[in-house]
Amino acid sequence: MNPILEKTLLAAAVCSLALCIQSCAVHGRSESPSTVATAIVRTTTVVDDLSSRFGSEARYEQFGKAARLTTLLDGLRASAQGALDKTPDRLNAAQQRMLSAIRNATAELQHSPDLPPTDAPQGKPAERSPDALPRLPDDPAFAIRQPAILDSSPSVLAPAGLQEIPFTFRGVNLANAAPRLFFHGTEARRKDLKPQQVTFTVPSALLRGRDSLPTVYSGELLLAQRHCTWGMFCKRTTREYTVPVLVLANRLATAQISFTRRRNAKVYEKETDADEAASPAHPDKLYIRRFDYSTDEMTLMSCMRETQTPHAPGYFIDPDTLSTSVTDSSGQNSWKLVDVSPESFTVELCAQSQMSKLRKLTGSISVQATWKEYRMTDIVTPQESLPLKTLEWGTAIEEMLPPDSNSVSVALAYFDGSRSTLSGDRGDKYVETKWDPAAHQLVIAPRDPVGIEGLD
Repeated sequence: MNPILEKTLLAAAVCSLALCIQSCAVHGRSESPSTVATAIVRTTTVVDDLSSRFGSEARYEQFGKAARLTTLLDGLRASAQGALDKTPDRLNAAQQRMLSAIRNATAELQHSPDLPPTDAPQGKPAERSPDALPRLPDDPAFAIRQPAILDSSPSVLAPAGLQEIPFTFRGVNLANAAPRLFFHGTEARRKDLKPQQVTFTVPSALLRGRDSLPTVYSGELLLAQRHCTWGMFCKRTTREYTVPVLVLANRLATAQISFTRRRNAKVYEKETDADEAASPAHPDKLYIRRFDYSTDEMTLMSCMRETQTPHAPGYFIDPDTLSTSVTDSSGQNSWKLVDVSPESFTVELCAQSQMSKLRKLTGSISVQATWKEYRMTDIVTPQESLPLKTLEWGTAIEEMLPPDSNSVSVALAYFDGSRSTLSGDRGDKYVETKWDPAAHQLVIAPRDPVGIEGLD
């Protein structure tokens, strides 16, 4: 049957049913039961709406299920060709089971969560519900005699740098159906044809993805059919199947790379109470010492040196914190710091008495010094983050980190709304990370899309 005529008959069946229901309501009679054609058209409308919604939201797993439901509905229509104007209870048992399974799967898909699980810890994939989609049976009672498509793949594509994309269709009586596949009016190359399977290759240029938004393409698969009356009067028609394909955005994720450093650093001695141990929350201990020198000698300037060393083994004096000031003086005097180093510092004090207004002034000088003491130890610094990076399908990110990098983590926000945090040599369903501490190199590599669940 001509596909346009078939769709017209299906639409007419729906209209007839609607008019019948309206007429029955007006005259007070009971409603007529729905036909098989009406059930298929109504379910197809719902599935088409779901495909459009899931495609625009990049919910690729749900889009793939909707695409499979489209194929199942086409298969059921082909099987029930002679009963489209009858009620569903006139279908055989296999067809009734398939119709019920498609309706249930469609209802389940309608109520799938709006957002995927987020923040999967350490890259573990989020839990998924079992795939409840039915498959078209090989039961002879299903009775598909004309060439028909039962299943197809892929329905979701991730940009991966392929020159050609293979498409496989499973069905019945395909060998004599001269299958042809088109995208944008360009015919795909048929690679292999068997009675129950046909494979095409499509140039990737026909199915390009965009940088940040998913793209839905619609291909056409044509099958030649032969209809005969009484085995004598035959005519050939063409049956058209819609091939929905969701091409994911080029952007797979945004990646936030964070790292800590391990370095040998100063740790200052801390102030403590008498009954309390030191902790990082306490302030640094500030040492204070007063250096004094005095003399009654009036004839010559005399000097004295005093040296200060750290108070505890393993500690050092921090010259950058060393501060001095004169607190008292008389007569002639001078002072200076000598040999300042982490191991010690020396204060040289000089003085000489003198007469002032017939009064002798003792030569004296007092200098106060303050400083901090520290020890050297390995510490891990607070986490630092690099600017956000964009991870694209098929292209790895390679990042050289500082030589003193210690731990590394990558926070990933994926195109489908899910999130994952990976550290070291880890992976999730989309990417793998490799950390080479000797070379200080981090690699974030997208997985092969063929191995990702749902990307069929």
